[in-house]
This record gives sequence, structure tokens and C-alpha cells, in this order.
Amino acid sequence: MSYKVKDIGLAGQGELNITWATDHMPVLGIIKERFMREKPLKGITIAASLHCTKETSVLIRVLEAGGAKVALAGSNPLTTQDDVVAALAKSGTNVYAWRGQTKEEYYECINSVLDYKPDITIDDGCDLVSTIHNERKELLEGLRAGSEETTTGVIRLRAMARDGALKVPMVAVNDTPMTSRCCLSMTCLQPVLVTNTSPTLAASFMAITLYPSMAASRARTGSTR
Repeated sequence: MSYKVKDIGLAGQGELNITWATDHMPVLGIIKERFMREKPLKGITIAASLHCTKETSVLIRVLEAGGAKVALAGSNPLTTQDDVVAALAKSGTNVYAWRGQTKEEYYECINSVLDYKPDITIDDGCDLVSTIHNERKELLEGLRAGSEETTTGVIRLRAMARDGALKVPMVAVNDTPMTSRCCLSMTCLQPVLVTNTSPTLAASFMAITLYPSMAASRARTGSTR
């Protein structure tokens, strides 16, 4: 195990936050139970560049429960939760992230996770895949596939594909039915409904009552979202 975080002493608070997020993400909990039995990712190394939050930590632990070795870097130095990454590091995740990184430190962490020679990448902004194609081309041979979570990242990938530069298959997460029908539609309500505790609504069971004006508007447009 290797890691680089701001303060490993924050792990206790981070673990509390991860536990809270886990309780509010039951769908991933169901997947984790199956992964623990079946180990579908055994022998797979995953490099991830994501927002290092308590919600992301739940995903990382699901992947690890499935047998994967995961190396995690932050995709945005301003969103990294230092207590959460400390908890991940203490429990055995290879994590390289802290809040307030410089540009040089950011790419140092990107390269640290790429040093694990991933089979799969999980990107939020295309920096992992871009770095592999431009600076770490020796990793292309072992790279099987990857995913990209952001519209900006997908634009970069499509530009690479048009130029013939993209050498591995990639999943554009925002284009999947699950994202368009659930995450992008439902979690747009999250800032309105949740201000302090920030549960992840897309992974929760709930009932939502629309205001009459909103319901009427959706009826006129035929929207089912």
C-alpha cells in the first residue's frame, strides 16, 4: 500500500463520513454484496481520477470488494475531502490526493496512479487518458478500456477519436441511459432538496411531489424526467 495525503490523522472523521455516505447509497451496497461473492474484478488494476469525496469513496470500496486493485487521484484539488482520503489510505487504498494542490502536484498524483500500470481507467476530465496518450504511451499496450464521466472529457475524447489518436475503447458515461434518465435528471434537484447533509439522491429511494406549475410544464412538453 502506498499513499500521499495531507494528514492521515484525519482518518477517523473520514471513516464516519464514508459510513454516512454508504448508508445513503443502497444501490452500491447491493452491488458490493454481489462483488464480494463473485470477485468479477480479480486481477484487474484500475486507475481512477475522480472527485475525492465520501460518495466516491463508496464506489472505490465497491471496486475493491470486487477484487480490483485501485489507485485513486483527485480530479479537482478544490473538491478533495482530506479526511475521506485519509480514511481510504488508512484502510489500504492507494490514494494520492489532498485539497489545494498546485498544478505540478496534481500531475504528480496523476502519474503516481498511472505507475500502477492500469488495465482500466476511470476518468473525470480525461487527464488520465490524455496523459497516457501523450506522455505515458508505454501503458497503452496493457490498457484494456476506460470510462469518462464528464461532458468536457468526452469532447476531448471525441476530438482524439476524430484525429485517429484514441487507441483504447472508452465509455462515455454521460451518454448512457442510466445517467441521462437517473443521475442528470434526478440529481439536478439535489441542490434544492439538500443543503447540509448532501445525500446522493440518485442512489436512494424516494418520492418527489412536483409543484403544480412544474407538473403542468412537464405535461405540456411531454417530459417524463
